[in-house]
Amino acid sequence: MYPKNSKRLRYEPMTLDKFDLYLKLHRNPNITRYMGMVQEMTDEQYLERLKSRIEYAQNNPGLGIFATFELDTDNYIGGANINQLDETDEIQIGYVIDEVYWGKGYATEMAKHLIDYGFIEINLDNLCAVCDQDHVVSARVLEKAGMKYLENRHHYGADLKYFQISRKLYESKN
Repeated sequence: MYPKNSKRLRYEPMTLDKFDLYLKLHRNPNITRYMGMVQEMTDEQYLERLKSRIEYAQNNPGLGIFATFELDTDNYIGGANINQLDETDEIQIGYVIDEVYWGKGYATEMAKHLIDYGFIEINLDNLCAVCDQDHVVSARVLEKAGMKYLENRHHYGADLKYFQISRKLYESKN
């Protein structure tokens, strides 16, 4: 199970044959400047990271990392994920988008679609997300998607903004 198409985007499970797309995205410092430790990773470390994310998806049906493509062009625009938040039992959403596609509303579309998927398809009770404290755009995306900022928390070796949406809040808005 994985997210079906949203209005303008197609999602499919990330596979090793898409490693070149994944690596190109994660090698761009404009894209990764708010992603902490990933800026310092080698290609081999990226490959191992992708393998572990694929294995996680295989062991946790419905969760994982998804390659994301424009429906109209079939161009790879980035990745979406719904997985376990670092050192917790919470399930988080996340996204990364090639800078060519910034400013088109794709991040908000991905976040909203992942939230719908988490509550409707996977039947979760809560979802969360984290972003760098200085990443104003990502924080705004999460708020536009319906998530509420709660506090700063330490995850992935950094103090990050922590957002959450409960099923109750989600249902009250939909």
